[in-house]
Amino acid sequence: MVRALYPQRWLPYRYLGPFVRDKWDARAAAAEIAHKLPQDLARRTMVLVSERDEVVPPVMGREIFDVLRGSRDMTNEKGEGAVADGRREPLGRFVVLEGALHEDAWRYRDWSRAMKQYLTYRRVT
Repeated sequence: MVRALYPQRWLPYRYLGPFVRDKWDARAAAAEIAHKLPQDLARRTMVLVSERDEVVPPVMGREIFDVLRGSRDMTNEKGEGAVADGRREPLGRFVVLEGALHEDAWRYRDWSRAMKQYLTYRRVT
């Protein structure tokens, strides 16, 4: 994160990483969690990022989503959802909120839609 926020080599922040006591590797944590999730929950995972996030670059959210997808067999060779009994299983979702910043994403209509869709999803058996 420090290198993403302060890419300039002349700033001292990027060299202070070894001294941080509380390190959290989000990609490694996502991979570890994904293996523990039930299959249906792993398929419903959603990563939502703000397009103009000034704190967490959207590319980092994409990396976490890719780790979550790659840790399970959630896609076929074409990158589509698995087909079971003629129904297409939903994949996890990666949502980019266009124009949103880090602190105002919840104000966007797309945020509300994505959350509602995620929370109301019911698996048809």
